Amino acid sequence: MHLDGRIAVITGGAQGIGYAIAERFIAEGARVVIGDLNLEATDAAVAKLGGSEVAKAARCDVTSAVDVQALIDAAVGWGGLDIMVNNAGITRD
Repeated sequence: MHLDGRIAVITGGAQGIGYAIAERFIAEGARVVIGDLNLEATDAAVAKLGGSEVAKAARCDVTSAVDVQALIDAAVGWGGLDIMVNNAGITRD
C-alpha cells in the first residue's frame, strides 16, 4: 500500500472527483479527512468509505480561512497531515 499510515485532507470530498480520490487513498492505506460545504453529505461519504477508522468529516467552506484551518486542525489532531488535495470547486454552466 503506497499511502499506508498517511493522513490526507480532501476538500470537496463528499462527492464526485473528491470522493473518488478519497476511495483510492483509503484503498492505498491512507486515512482521510473530508471537507465539504454539505456536512450531511460528508457524514454519508464517511460511512460509505468505511467509517470513522478510515475517514472523518468536517464542514468546510474553502473561502473561509477559519473553516480551512479547522479542517487542517482536524487532520493534525488525528495524527498529522501528509497530503492536501484542494479539489473543492463549483461549476457554473
